[in-house]
Parts: sequence; C-alpha cells; structure tokens
Amino acid sequence: RSQMTLQPLPAPMARKSWLPRFSNEKQSHLVVSTWRMAVRLPLSLTSACAAFLLLLCKKATRTTRMKSRRGNGVMVKGGHAVAYSETLAFLLGHCTPPTAHEKSMPVRIEIPKSPGPVLVLPAKGDEEDTKLGIAQWTNEGWLRRELLYEVCVGLHTAGLALRTVCALLQRCGIASSSAALPPMRVASVVLPYIAERDSLLITRRAATGGSFNSMWVFPGGNVDGRELPEDAAIREVEEETGLLVKKESLSFIGAYQARNDSTCLTYLMLIFAGDVAGGKLQLQPKEVAQAAFLTGEAIDGLLAGSCSGQVEGVALGADGTLVDCAVSLSELALAKDNAVSIAAGIGAGHWFGLQQWLQQGRKSDSA
Repeated sequence: RSQMTLQPLPAPMARKSWLPRFSNEKQSHLVVSTWRMAVRLPLSLTSACAAFLLLLCKKATRTTRMKSRRGNGVMVKGGHAVAYSETLAFLLGHCTPPTAHEKSMPVRIEIPKSPGPVLVLPAKGDEEDTKLGIAQWTNEGWLRRELLYEVCVGLHTAGLALRTVCALLQRCGIASSSAALPPMRVASVVLPYIAERDSLLITRRAATGGSFNSMWVFPGGNVDGRELPEDAAIREVEEETGLLVKKESLSFIGAYQARNDSTCLTYLMLIFAGDVAGGKLQLQPKEVAQAAFLTGEAIDGLLAGSCSGQVEGVALGADGTLVDCAVSLSELALAKDNAVSIAAGIGAGHWFGLQQWLQQGRKSDSA
C-alpha cells in the first residue's frame, strides 16, 4: 500500500471588516459614541420640538404651579434651582443614553436639618454617596428605556430653548412670562416595616382624585412649607395609614426623580426606610383604597420577575371598615411607563426604593 503524504490545509483568508481599526480603546469608544449620537439626532430633535410645543400649550398650567409653590425645592452645584423639564442626571453631567445594566447613578444628597433646599451634588466615592434613580434606568425593555431617555432629552432641551427665547425677547424690550417653569418639588416616601408581620406595608392609591391613581405605592407625599423631609415622611405615613413610625428609625436609602407632565411638575423623591412603632391601621378614604403586606419571600420573587402567588392585604369596605383581601403578586409587578401612559402595578420610583431597601440589607434575617 503506497504511503500518502498529507499536506497541511492553507489558512483561511481573514474576512475583511468595514470597521476601521483603532489604535486604542478610547478612540474606538469615541467613534462608536459619535455614530450612536448621529443616529439619535433626528429622534432627539423631534422630541425637543414636541416638548417645546407642549411647554407652550401648558403655559397656563405652568403659571398656576408657579403660584402654588411648596417647600424649598432642589438645587445642584453652583446654586442652580432645578425646575420642571430638567433632568438631574443631565445637570450633573451624565447625558449618555442608558446602557443595558445601568440602573442608577451615584450622587451626594444633602438633606437640610433646617428649612432649606435639598442639594444634589456629584458623588465623592465614599459611603455617604447614595443612588439616584430615574425612569429611563428603572423601567425594563430596551425600547422603553430608549424612548424615556429621548423624552428627557427633548424636555430638557425645550426648557433651555424656552428660557433662551424669553431672555432674548426681554432684552428687546418685549415682556414675556412664557419661561415660567415650576421648581422641582421634594417628596418624602417611607417603606414602613411592621415587625409583627415581618413585612413592608404598601398601599394602592384611590381610583380618582389624586396622583398615580390606582397604582401601588409606599406612603408618602410633598414636603410642605418649612417642614423637614423626615417630619413629612412621618406625617404622611400617619395620615395615609394611621401607623406611627419612629423618627430615630428612619434611614435614607435613595432618591428618585419623578415627573408628571400633565401637571407640569417634577419631584425629587427622598426614600426612607422606617420601623412602625404603633398606631392602628386605618386607610385614608380619599387617597388610599387598599394595602398589602410584602413579606421577604414576596419581595424576592417580585424583584426576580416572579409574579405567582399572593400576599395578605386589606381593603376599605362599604362602611369604611377594613376587610381582609388577599393581593395577587401579579398586581404588584413593576408598572410599565410608556412615556404617555403608565400601566397598573408598583410605581417605578417605589420599585426603585424596594430595590434599594433589599440591597442595603433592610430585610430581616427571618424573611
């Protein structure tokens, strides 16, 4: 049998790529970022034009909100008072689109000990930093996150354009009040922990008559007048649920920027965790329709994307008394924000608060 010599196969030719080669990663990142911005530019311009028209159409609403100012507002570095249409992340220099794994950004928030504005500053990289959430990071789904980001870009740009145009008109001797943008309001939200049930209390808003109708949220509301955020947190829990929270048990766990375009208002939600010390559970009829007790197991399941099962809860009966009413976990999923409307479920800011509560070890060992 003749011996055959096997010749090695020739190496496959390298496939040519249309992408140029870069000398370093920084160059590559710059080109990719520029390409992404070029693709986004038409969408951003469209969003800005639509937002500018919205601001003009909402002039009466904006003027009314300016007259009904509450609290001392929010300021960023340099003494700039944050107003409706502005995004805190942009003011702090974080203007890039959301990435797949981006859920928040580190900031330094200084809560006043006497009546005054809340300061939001760049993070310093130490343990006093906290996390700031916003809809474009908290919501799920690439397309939804991109849409919410473009809405923020559009409103931020439109607000700046409106102020610029009105300033030019005033320089020409033409008085204009169209640049009135209501200042950002501060709201305090509490995740109340009930030791007897080893659970957090969450409430469902009434169907009509307020903000976030029919959504599941933790007790909270506006910081009024010369009120301190911690005092507002305790007051809101008692007003909405009848429960008392220990002031010394309050711990600040994060912040979230929320916006309501129909009312031309934007909020900085200061999120606290606190222990219930007493009181009797009684839901405020005009604002709260139902309450549920979130156990550690239920929280783990919800944040992991599992909506099977139910938790104990109560609802207002016809005579105003509380009636036991189990709540399905499917009702407590993250509410989907489509920029124009928000579906039922837990509000994004309150979902963000739940994530921070769990990440910071607030769950009891027995949960």
